[in-house]
Amino acid sequence: MNPYCDWAFILRLIVWDVQTPVAWWTVRVFQAPWLVTAYHRLQIENALRRRQDAPGVNPLVTQQAEVRWEYSLREGIIEVYDADWSAALKLACKWNRNVAGTPPVVSFLLHPALAVTGGFSHFLSFEQSSRALAAAAGLTVLPASL
Repeated sequence: MNPYCDWAFILRLIVWDVQTPVAWWTVRVFQAPWLVTAYHRLQIENALRRRQDAPGVNPLVTQQAEVRWEYSLREGIIEVYDADWSAALKLACKWNRNVAGTPPVVSFLLHPALAVTGGFSHFLSFEQSSRALAAAAGLTVLPASL
């Protein structure tokens, strides 16, 4: 079993919110390291940086999340891999052209495309549009229900 977690799913493992328990319950069955791309890393680190100055956000919570993120990378719990960007972007472009109605934002197209072209067996996400694309491409989508 080879899971691909989208960036927001990984972020929920690091920053507590109402979906964090579901994220941990879902990912616990997969052996580490959990693979992420440089794009994941940028999205997560950007989100953590943006939280630093966000009104109403406890700076200690953000600092603890940054420590958890760095620890996960340093200890090999999360590992950055080299994705086949060309193949993933081609697939995301195809989906963008062919999706019924308004297409999802780029990130919600790109993450399932990275999962498909990377040969992952499972796609972990809370985003409905990404989950639908991944399921249509034959990946097992988790959590099973939202």
